[in-house]
Amino acid sequence: MLNKALDLLRVLGWGVVNFIYSLIDSLLEIIREMNAFDIIDSLAQNSIFKNLHSSILIIAITLFGLFAVWKFVQKVMEPDEGLSVSQIVKEIIKCGAFIMLSTFLFAQVSTFSIQLSTFTSNIFKDNGTELSDSMLELYVDYTDGYKVSDNPKIDYDGLHDSIEDETFTNGKKYNDKYVTNDRWIISDEKDYIYKIDWIMSIIIGGFFLYALFFSGMMLARRQIEFLFLFVISPIVFATSIGNRERRSAVVQQLVSLILQGAVIMLIISLTAIVVGQINTTTFFNNTFKDIVIKSILYIGCGSFLLTGSQVVNRF
Repeated sequence: MLNKALDLLRVLGWGVVNFIYSLIDSLLEIIREMNAFDIIDSLAQNSIFKNLHSSILIIAITLFGLFAVWKFVQKVMEPDEGLSVSQIVKEIIKCGAFIMLSTFLFAQVSTFSIQLSTFTSNIFKDNGTELSDSMLELYVDYTDGYKVSDNPKIDYDGLHDSIEDETFTNGKKYNDKYVTNDRWIISDEKDYIYKIDWIMSIIIGGFFLYALFFSGMMLARRQIEFLFLFVISPIVFATSIGNRERRSAVVQQLVSLILQGAVIMLIISLTAIVVGQINTTTFFNNTFKDIVIKSILYIGCGSFLLTGSQVVNRF
């Protein structure tokens, strides 16, 4: 009866673990698709958005004309103050060009950003390794007593492949048992072949899942910020005659948004590579210490996912 209760607990526990680590890989795919989403192109045929954008352009052109006239009026009223006539004309030409080319500029920037981000995301994807498999393997091991049993059906070197191709889960191998010859009091009592670090696997996997979810939120917010900047940029350019800082602010924000997507995907790719390397490195012969240091490094990788893109924003 006790064994049946433990079997049920292990089924439920592995269901939680498998859900968390499967969701990690699913989130990676979602993030890649989200990153490849061209929000401007998707809204190009939306009638409401087209009317909104047309209205913004009309407002921007009107403001542009008013600001241009006002600059000349200011020059007439105060000849010795502000920009010269030639400088005003140059500013008008620059701002007018930015207004007229704003749609083309953002469309090209969006395409370039997607291509750059896709290139960085393929660094890890082309390797053909699932991130969750590298992490989960650390928390699943063979019970020491099994090695002195008479059951030869488990291949010690096949655990990673078994986790990777889902046969570990589908075959319910987490519930496999054995009887060892070392049991001399109750020889029929069965132990579990696999020992699973339930607490660490759930905590580390859950934290990593949260970090990836946060990265996905940042990419989603970036899409909205990019669209908002696209909508208001004509008005900003129209009111920036004689104000280079205002135009520069738009360009700087645009460059930041270009890099954010690429850097987030690069961070995810680097993190995945580092996680794989951590898993293949033995830091201590003591199993407990080895799992602890690797778990701490996993948390460090997850923390970097949460804060890494802010490094780009600071520059």
